[in-house]
Amino acid sequence: MSENPYVGPRAFRTGERLPARDLEAADLTDLLIAERIVLLHSPSGAGKTSLIQAGVVPLLEKKHIGSNDSTESFHPLPLRVKTPAPADRTMHNRYAYSAALDLLRDQDPRELASLTFPEVLRRVRQQLTSGLPVLIFDQFEEILTLDPADRDGQEVFFQELGSALADGDIWALFSMREEYVGGLDPFLQYLPDYSQTRYRLDFLNTYAAKVAIQQPAEDQGVRFSDEAADRLLSRLSTVKVERPGSGVVKTQVRYVVPFQLQVMCRKVWKSLESVASEKGETFNSIGLDHIEIYGDVDEVLRDYYADAVCEIASDAEEPLIREWEIRDWFERQLITEQHFRSQTQTNPVSRETYPGEVREALEDAYIIRSDTRAGATWYELSHDNLIEPILESNKRAREARERPPAFRRPAEYGGMLLVLTGHQGPVHAVAFSPDGRQLASVGDDAAVRIWDPASGQPTVTLDGHTNWVRGVAFSPDGRQLATGSDDRTVRLWDPASGQLTAILDAGTRVRGVAF
Repeated sequence: MSENPYVGPRAFRTGERLPARDLEAADLTDLLIAERIVLLHSPSGAGKTSLIQAGVVPLLEKKHIGSNDSTESFHPLPLRVKTPAPADRTMHNRYAYSAALDLLRDQDPRELASLTFPEVLRRVRQQLTSGLPVLIFDQFEEILTLDPADRDGQEVFFQELGSALADGDIWALFSMREEYVGGLDPFLQYLPDYSQTRYRLDFLNTYAAKVAIQQPAEDQGVRFSDEAADRLLSRLSTVKVERPGSGVVKTQVRYVVPFQLQVMCRKVWKSLESVASEKGETFNSIGLDHIEIYGDVDEVLRDYYADAVCEIASDAEEPLIREWEIRDWFERQLITEQHFRSQTQTNPVSRETYPGEVREALEDAYIIRSDTRAGATWYELSHDNLIEPILESNKRAREARERPPAFRRPAEYGGMLLVLTGHQGPVHAVAFSPDGRQLASVGDDAAVRIWDPASGQPTVTLDGHTNWVRGVAFSPDGRQLATGSDDRTVRLWDPASGQLTAILDAGTRVRGVAF
């Protein structure tokens, strides 16, 4: 059997066939070319990123503008304004810097920190050999959610963005969740025409959803029956609403969330493929009886996440501990207290030789995605719609079985706030960072561990010492960490990146350090 034709929780990529969105892709592309600056907005889960990557970008690359004697093509330039500001450098504007990292990937990040956004675009133009630049700001609501209090930085960026877009040879498409569109109002005065041209992407109507269900299977020679597709559509279009006096009731709507459709169909296909493989057979149809065995959409999303975590943890020496490391990593590092997506550079597991294998497995399951920027790799959930299923799955797992001691709540320790486990031997010294957000510990295992005191989870392990480590201290500004060891060295580290910055030869065993 060929590859699963349903992408699951990730977005469609350039080069992949996006079913049932041909009209929207063509309309949005034509509107963008004609109006030059367009704001694309939709509810979460409608498929904005998929529409852009698999629909608009390929069409733009084929389009030309101008007379018969002189035509120019378009050069799409995807970017985001999400990169957190690095602690080791000052910069002109964090959003311009983030854009520069995407647009000028081959240039030294340290040189980009001081650039204004117009200066970034000038460098981009110098690199382009042909084509009109089309800036595509995906998930643009990040400029409002990354740091809601950064009004000054936001305003500077919009001023520079408006100045750059005043040049009639630059096109721009902004894509964002529609509940954040109102947050742009204070900044629209800086954009040409106040960004009046907008395009709303809705969920799939039931006709288009049926095409999106049946077409990918039929492209691979598998018949998805009308009865099965209609039953799946009925489940996907059933939503829970709260009505005064009636409580929460189920009702049918006339649309389907593409994200949920892809996850459901991917699981159906994977299950049938697994059953057929066990029998040494292949399957060539999906019928009503196949759909009957699957529950509601929320349950499928929870199961999808839980199954992936349990499978990835199963081959560890202590699978339960690894499972809870992964679960807590999602909850602590990838989801904010306000239930938004967050980003992290930390590993989901801390005690293994190759923790990157866990990240790769989670990426292969399309639950997370990675992005390498400025020499650092950041991880985030593949979709907003996974947030609530992950939190609910973790809650159910906590209620269903006892967690290992390292992952229990403070009350479970008889008054102790946290118990941190991970060192392979006695611990000799600990130190809090000046802001209290990091805790460093050292001991007989020669490892230097940095922890998140809020969760009790390790964020990074610093390796390099060859004997017992006796002393540890943060610098007053929190930007350096010093460790002293019986290996006769004092080592300086960057606690933000985990990089070793200096080795000082002490000439004798070191029992303590201080700035």
